[in-house]
Amino acid sequence: MQVMLKNIRIAFPALGAPQSFGEGEPAYGAKLIVDPKGEHVKQIKDAILEAAKDKWKDEAQEVIDALTDDKKICYVEAEYRNKKTRQPYAGFEGKFYLSARNAGTQPTVVDRLGNEVTNKAEIERLIYSGCYVHASVDIWPQDNKWGQRINCTLRGVMFAADGENFGGGSTASASEFADFAASAEDLI
Repeated sequence: MQVMLKNIRIAFPALGAPQSFGEGEPAYGAKLIVDPKGEHVKQIKDAILEAAKDKWKDEAQEVIDALTDDKKICYVEAEYRNKKTRQPYAGFEGKFYLSARNAGTQPTVVDRLGNEVTNKAEIERLIYSGCYVHASVDIWPQDNKWGQRINCTLRGVMFAADGENFGGGSTASASEFADFAASAEDLI
């Protein structure tokens, strides 16, 4: 079930190159921060239910409930917390989240003007933890030898707006180094 989540905050983006999180294999992906009182909750829940009904028919809600209890569902109605400190990560205080990943294919990244961005450094500069994006995701049921789950594939993101950077810092601008720059004559 493909869903477009408009103006949603992104965290932990791995869009320029696959990254390993915990024990998992390297993959592209991100956490999408969901306001419990916002419009995204209904979109996500409806997509999960529709995907489950396609797979498990009349047992869909029962399977969703069991997968939620077993933490085998991409959408979590709780804060995303640091396992060591048990504190919510920056930006997740009082929020829910959608874990979206793509193990095989790099998600499309688009700038605000609609231009596709393919350079790793440019992707990482454009899409950072804390910015807002329009995210295209695919929510789908898994039922195979590895078990049952409801997964979310991150198909692509478009930069929507700046937000407070959760990384705690920002990159320097070239103008900050102007006093140290050599002149062309100094290099001859």
